[in-house]
Amino acid sequence: MISTEVVGRHERQIARTSTDWKVINMSALLVIVAIVAIVLLFIGGFVQAVQWLLWVGVVLLVIAIIAWLLRMISGRRNSV
Repeated sequence: MISTEVVGRHERQIARTSTDWKVINMSALLVIVAIVAIVLLFIGGFVQAVQWLLWVGVVLLVIAIIAWLLRMISGRRNSV
C-alpha cells in the first residue's frame, strides 16, 4: 500500500504545478494585453496626427484657391 504522506505530497505537487501554469498563462495574457494596449496607443496618436495634418492641408488648399482666384480676378497673369 502507498502511504498517505506520499500521495499527499504528489497531490500537492500536482496542485502547485497547475497553479504555476495558471500564473504563467495569466502572465502571458497580461503581456499580450499590454502589447496590444501600447500598439493601440500609438495607432491612436498616429490617427490624431494624420487628422490634424489633413485639416492643415485643407486650410492650405483653401488659401491657395483664394490666392489663385485673386490673381485671376486682378488680371495679372505673369509667371514667376
